[in-house]
Amino acid sequence: MGHDWKYAVGEDVGDIGVDVQTKVEYDANNNPIYIGHNRQDKTDNDENWIIYKLLWDANGNMIHKQRMIGRWIERTTLTWR
Repeated sequence: MGHDWKYAVGEDVGDIGVDVQTKVEYDANNNPIYIGHNRQDKTDNDENWIIYKLLWDANGNMIHKQRMIGRWIERTTLTWR
């Protein structure tokens, strides 16, 4: 399933460098709803994850993308706008 969202690792991940881990959480329709990037040596509890929250409509089209810095384990409780 191809999704119409893109990010440039060098741009969005900033100074993390090339040794990046990526975590993804999917919804019931297999759409990514949270995407997180951090250095390989960081844990899910590290406070410097670059986290994206993606919102999808009923047709599977991405309708909103937000970006925050926080802990991966707290992604669902961050104050998203």
